[in-house]
Amino acid sequence: MKKTLGIVAAVALLGVLSGQAAVASVDADAKADLFKSFDLDSNGLIDLNEAEADPVLQSAFEDGDANEDGTLDLAEFQKMEMKDE
Repeated sequence: MKKTLGIVAAVALLGVLSGQAAVASVDADAKADLFKSFDLDSNGLIDLNEAEADPVLQSAFEDGDANEDGTLDLAEFQKMEMKDE
């Protein structure tokens, strides 16, 4: 539960930072770190089972999977906009 809340807070922070060009590299680095925290088997991909750890990621997963292969790679993840609705 604490990990999920931390991840949601990080995603919210990313949403705030993404609108500021001066912190674009920080945003990309933060998203890369967040990606690694979801990639539980460290294979460079997030599958739906891994995404289920966080409701915000799970709800954005299908739209983020641009090539529709059932996984998110880092590039797809960095393009995603995840909103806690």
